[in-house]
Amino acid sequence: MEVCMQKVCWILAIDIGGHWLKGGLVDPITGDKLFCQQVESGARSGARKVAENFCSFAAKLLAIAKEKNMRVVSIGYGTPGTVNAETGIVSGSCGNIAGWIGYDLPSEVRRQFGLPVFSLNDVRCFTLCEATFGAGVGMTDFGVWAFGTGVGGGLWLLGKLYLGVRYSACELGHLPIDPLGPSCSQGHRGCLEGFTSTEAIKTLWTTCYNSRGNLETSYHEVKKPIVVDIFKHAEANDPLCRKVTDMIAFRIAKGIGIVANILDLQIGIIGGKVAGSEQFFADEVQKQVMPHLLDSQHDFRIVRAKYHDQGAMLGAAVYAHQRYLKSLGTPD
Repeated sequence: MEVCMQKVCWILAIDIGGHWLKGGLVDPITGDKLFCQQVESGARSGARKVAENFCSFAAKLLAIAKEKNMRVVSIGYGTPGTVNAETGIVSGSCGNIAGWIGYDLPSEVRRQFGLPVFSLNDVRCFTLCEATFGAGVGMTDFGVWAFGTGVGGGLWLLGKLYLGVRYSACELGHLPIDPLGPSCSQGHRGCLEGFTSTEAIKTLWTTCYNSRGNLETSYHEVKKPIVVDIFKHAEANDPLCRKVTDMIAFRIAKGIGIVANILDLQIGIIGGKVAGSEQFFADEVQKQVMPHLLDSQHDFRIVRAKYHDQGAMLGAAVYAHQRYLKSLGTPD
């Protein structure tokens, strides 16, 4: 076992979230992962606390790697926000960690551990994971929509991850779909996120519940509705919950249809703890997206992501390995 551990180039990969740091030791070729754990991110306390927790977590995982005789060649992480791919520093669009924009975590981690460090936006990592190990394997052109607190996006075009000249492409959640719609976290009116984030879904549920009339439901939580529970009841054909999820599916289908038509995508991958977790919902989005597509897009398909909780971590490992090989002058 120790010989095998030495031969594999392991990546220490971490996904930085609003509540948790999820990390482990990953074989970027096979996607095998060992010693996966999660600890609190400290995001509510700001950038300094996140950095402290990150380094403490990384030290713990590296100690395990040393004990097991595993050769760790680099550290990769996914993070909220727009990430400058050259520096690894968040340059914008990150409202859930105070002081995170401009914070030089890569340099801090390099100094402490003496390893190459590479970072990327978390949903772009998720996209890379699905392209390498998940629902996008064998596809050359697809989009990823990750639904949760916000709505993140990623694009895989002509067999490569697309980032854009400012590294801020693929913000698919901020595509405007209704100029009269609600505002999103960035203050933009009528974008997809404004209709389909967890808070937007809770608001929609409360509105529909209070105006339900004779429409039956077995779910009666109004003050603190739980989005996952709404979807579970909808899957069981609860009339009111199903009405709500169908309304959400319509909005999502509209946004996905626009992108699919513009970029001639093969599939749309939906993920995240909410919309991507139930097959019935993917089927409903598939049904509702078809009227929005061009005739040439008749074979476009909506599929569920293969990875949810660990997708960003696995993608961060793949990205870090690619950058590590490039730094050595080795083709990926």
